[in-house]
Amino acid sequence: MKPGRARRRTGAALVLLLLCATAAAADLGALVDFGPQADFGPGEPWSAGPGSRASIYQQGGHNDADIGQRGQWHAAQTMQWGADNAARVVQAGQANAALVQQMGLGNAASVAQGGEDNLAGVQQTGDANRASVASAGARNRALVIQTGTGNGAEISQFGNGLNAAVRQYGDRSRARVIQY
Repeated sequence: MKPGRARRRTGAALVLLLLCATAAAADLGALVDFGPQADFGPGEPWSAGPGSRASIYQQGGHNDADIGQRGQWHAAQTMQWGADNAARVVQAGQANAALVQQMGLGNAASVAQGGEDNLAGVQQTGDANRASVASAGARNRALVIQTGTGNGAEISQFGNGLNAAVRQYGDRSRARVIQY
């Protein structure tokens, strides 16, 4: 894929995730190995490779966010409003995109993607919600939307061209999706 085309696709994918998330803690182990450069500090986006973009926005107190990317043409953004929220995004490979939006107290989200052209979006509104997305392969799509208190969602994808969405509204709901 040509670099200019990958940038446009990745940028368009991030915009699409933002629109989808607005409208409506997994570990990849050896699949995402950042080596000694993985020691990026809280609130510090870290990227290696050409064309990758990362941004962190936080409003409130005691929020933590980490973004680490290895490869090229990745896009990642975390946005948190409230207090005691935590977000972590790690991506390896090429042209992966992730968006995490959290509003409330004590929410936690993690996205780990390895491969090419994967998209992940997490939107949580409320308190004490947990979400994790792990994707390894190519062209996988994952979306988690949770509104309420004490909800938990996990999406694990290992393959190519997989699609999953979890939408939970209310309190203390649990969902787990595993795809091969």
